[in-house]
Amino acid sequence: METWKHVRTAAQLFSSWVILYLLIGAVVAYGILFTFGLLAGPLIGGFVNLGLVHLRTGRPPGLGDLVSGFQNLGHLFLLSLLLIACWLGLGVVLPALIAFVWWAYIPLLILLVSLVTCWMYVPALLVDKGMSIWGAMRDSRARVTTRGGFFPHLGFVVCIFVLPPLAIFGLSAMFPVVGLLNFVVCPFQFLALASAYDDDRVAS
Repeated sequence: METWKHVRTAAQLFSSWVILYLLIGAVVAYGILFTFGLLAGPLIGGFVNLGLVHLRTGRPPGLGDLVSGFQNLGHLFLLSLLLIACWLGLGVVLPALIAFVWWAYIPLLILLVSLVTCWMYVPALLVDKGMSIWGAMRDSRARVTTRGGFFPHLGFVVCIFVLPPLAIFGLSAMFPVVGLLNFVVCPFQFLALASAYDDDRVAS
């Protein structure tokens, strides 16, 4: 797992079709927001599929590639429920622990980030291989632990999915306009994930 390699790949893909990626990223972000996360799985899976198509063929991204990622719809909805559980853990359970059981905050945060790391390839496996959610979770954990190692993958998750949103959240409290960077970060994150998945597929 070479995090900066995937950052560079994501930057190259994103910069080649900036406007398209911003528009599709906005569709994904607002789709997740307005459905309270219920379409998170299909939309994220669709965006990862779009990134894989662009990466493998060089063809410009399009809404058709986003929609074609919905084919494994039942299991993508199960992914939505899994993501909602994670978001509730981060947004509700962990803040509550700070107030009432502060000493449990760090262990639970580490557990949550570790689970996200083990399951990071699940969206890509659902859309690329058509696997079941349970099969994708097993396969993703095996890829993370046996190919490249857990800690390099953990570094990828922290650098790509944890630190940028935290930085934007903190800065937007002082400068609200910074919140618009979420529309750049969101597509960039899933393009980096698509790059990492495809690199792992080729290496295997």
